[in-house]
Amino acid sequence: MIVAFALFGAGITIFDINFSHFLRGQFQMGAGFRSFLEFPRESQGFAVVFYGVMLGAATERRVFVIAAMTTAAGMTALALLPPRIIPDSVAGIVPALPLIGFVMVHSAGMHLSTVMEQSIIIESGGQDGAGRRLGWVGFWRTVGALVAAIAILVVGRLTDIGYRPFFFAGAMLSVAAAALVMFVTRGQSIQRVKRRRLRFDRRYKRYYLLCALFGVRKQVFITFALWALVTVYDQPLSTVALLWFLFLSLIHI
Repeated sequence: MIVAFALFGAGITIFDINFSHFLRGQFQMGAGFRSFLEFPRESQGFAVVFYGVMLGAATERRVFVIAAMTTAAGMTALALLPPRIIPDSVAGIVPALPLIGFVMVHSAGMHLSTVMEQSIIIESGGQDGAGRRLGWVGFWRTVGALVAAIAILVVGRLTDIGYRPFFFAGAMLSVAAAALVMFVTRGQSIQRVKRRRLRFDRRYKRYYLLCALFGVRKQVFITFALWALVTVYDQPLSTVALLWFLFLSLIHI
């Protein structure tokens, strides 16, 4: 199971490192439309609570498989989009509808699978030692992300292969993670799960607020810092991969 999560983390890292270059190079996207694109993309992070309820009769492992395959489908569809210029205004919404739709598909799968990872880890061994297991899986997930960043750095320095091969590689890693989870759980007895319900508890309001602030910080620092590196400082993909590697190393290891 740890290997599956590490593979999925590597696939997500490949997408994240390439995404800004992809938008700029494939669609000549400006800062205004890039900011707008974050709304439909990140709306899927909020919508995860509803997806979890809709799939409430399925086990966490099955939901992860569905989410990982959805992530792969979104990445593959984005890789197959033809290049075009998207105006940096309201006029760009219509020509960008396929892009917006596939970005939302990828984002929905990515956010849902991340939530299911934590549930699977806790479910696999109960509450005792859950924190240690979460930390251990997080470590190997970070290792997978670091390996992906190094791979992009090396390939980016050696050749210019464009964005599609990287997106296809990320999709293949996501499919491999889903297949591995299916293989590991094959033959296991399927227990009837209690249907998930959407619940809001006022006792956890500070936690909800901290999660919202964390999301804001993440958007400002990661999303738009990468965009500034690509558009303002004109840094190549290999440099972004190197900085991503250093960033992950500093905050996780």
